[in-house]
Amino acid sequence: MTKFVLNELPLEIVKEDRIQQRMHGNYDPQSLSWAKKIRDADQIVIAAPFWDMSYPAALKNFLEFCSVFNVIFKSDDKTCYGNCKAEKLLYITTRGMDISTYDPFELATPYLKVLSWLRGLVLWM
Repeated sequence: MTKFVLNELPLEIVKEDRIQQRMHGNYDPQSLSWAKKIRDADQIVIAAPFWDMSYPAALKNFLEFCSVFNVIFKSDDKTCYGNCKAEKLLYITTRGMDISTYDPFELATPYLKVLSWLRGLVLWM
């Protein structure tokens, strides 16, 4: 079982130089390793608090680092296809206020649903 504790990972914001590298298919070894672990996982669970109407920025950064073309997903001229072995992504969160899933003020679930689709997963909550 692979477990990622985001507070223990060397996460930076994605800057212009990294974007340029990725556009040319150059991925840093750490991102490539994380992406392969996500792709090959039998089960994927994300647990994150409701934070600023979504989830913490560290999770967004991690998801961006793991979005490696031809590892997590691929595409043709018409659509994207997921490469993940798991069928579902389970999202567990907590909320200290009365905002339900898919409320217009709750932005995490719609975003994770789209990312799940891109990876070939179904989002479960």
